[in-house]
Amino acid sequence: MPNGREIFHLNKIETDFIYKEIFTNNCYLKNGITIEPGDIVFDVGANIGLFSLYAISKCPDCQVYSFEPIKPIFDVLKANTESHRSQIQIFHSGIADCEKQVEFVFYPSMSVFSGQFANEEMDTNLLRDILINQYRSSVPDEKLLNRFIDSFLDSRFDSSSWNCSLNSISYFMKKARVDKIDL
Repeated sequence: MPNGREIFHLNKIETDFIYKEIFTNNCYLKNGITIEPGDIVFDVGANIGLFSLYAISKCPDCQVYSFEPIKPIFDVLKANTESHRSQIQIFHSGIADCEKQVEFVFYPSMSVFSGQFANEEMDTNLLRDILINQYRSSVPDEKLLNRFIDSFLDSRFDSSSWNCSLNSISYFMKKARVDKIDL
């Protein structure tokens, strides 16, 4: 990462984007949101763990509980948080209103779009719109821009299905002996 820390990831483009959003733009700590010593942070849908790592970098005295239900993503989360086990506890589970098993869609090349309600057509169109807005001014030739985007999107949303475990926040609070969540 730009801060010198080495991490595991599923794809560099996505990791660079998430890093910039979290570490550079501090988008998770705006509008008065802070992390203070002793705070309990639940990182639900932790993906590869960048926010969990960010939280402990901002406040080494906080405790983070990270949840990721999709096994290939969880494996990367586990690798990235291995050296921080005293501060980050990880759970191979998602959060829901009760204990259940649910099918999730996993996009290896776009893991941030993965999830229970992932939809390849909608996700592709959303990313297409994002890319058009991002590159329209630097690539004024619309045909060239569309070819670039089509090339980028090709196979980006190839997917597989994963049966994932979900449980309630209350269940995990009891399991971890946590009586409050600060963030």
